[in-house]
Amino acid sequence: MKDPASQKIQPKTPKQILTRSLFLPGFLSICAVGLWLFAEAFLLGPSSLTLVRRDLRIPNLPEEWNGLKIVLMSDFHASNNKGDQELIRRAVQLANRQNADLILLLGDFLNGRKESHAMPMETFFPMLRPLKAGYGVYAVFGNHDRWIGSRKMKRHLEEAGIRVLENKAVSFERRGKRLHLAGLAESLPETHLRFVRRQPEEPLIVMMHYPDLYLRIVTETTLLAAGHTHGGQVKLPLLGRPGIPSRHGQRFAYGLIEETPGKKMIVTSGLGTSMMRVRFDCPPEVVLLTLVKE
Repeated sequence: MKDPASQKIQPKTPKQILTRSLFLPGFLSICAVGLWLFAEAFLLGPSSLTLVRRDLRIPNLPEEWNGLKIVLMSDFHASNNKGDQELIRRAVQLANRQNADLILLLGDFLNGRKESHAMPMETFFPMLRPLKAGYGVYAVFGNHDRWIGSRKMKRHLEEAGIRVLENKAVSFERRGKRLHLAGLAESLPETHLRFVRRQPEEPLIVMMHYPDLYLRIVTETTLLAAGHTHGGQVKLPLLGRPGIPSRHGQRFAYGLIEETPGKKMIVTSGLGTSMMRVRFDCPPEVVLLTLVKE
């Protein structure tokens, strides 16, 4: 039996040396990327508020309404998370800085299915009171609002100076030319829009929670505005936005949709999060739309 001390130690080959020298930096790089992705998705993403500006070219828009500025805010999903109040406060300030003609709130104000899971109404709705726009601030409800109690929310919204449009419309006049704003109810939306009293040439903006209603609206409209999808909250390379709560998948996930010429819809990713407090490459947003005569 050979004495272990007398055995020769085989020198490492260049390949072994290279493999070991690359392992540690590679491992550390993978860890660093993983930490960055975690921080971006779970820590930074949900609070990285952005302003999205879009100019929408509208055929036959009356000159009187050329340049109309509309702010969209949606899916607040206000919870008991301590970061929500700060995000909502910043969003309200950002919206007001745009000096908009209209501010449209597209539903899902509180998070969860029960009032006990959400930010108290007495805390949340007064935070919306500072919102100001030339022609006012208007709202529709989303599914979470129905689950928690939209009747009670309506009272709080009205106390904050915000008018709720549930299958109702309002009209505005500028130098003799009228523009109409309609809001669709969350549960039984009257997508025929017969409740709107207008002439065919008068602009019509429709606010709603669900973008899937795009397919059910056949009346000629100037603009449809919707939320609900959160933009999927996560946008991935190649896969896109896999987490869209829609029977149509990613078809109406986010942004400008115009499947039928002249029938434009804007879907906003909103402000809050649902299910998981995560956002990746899909930040919370306030949207500023400017209507431009084409």
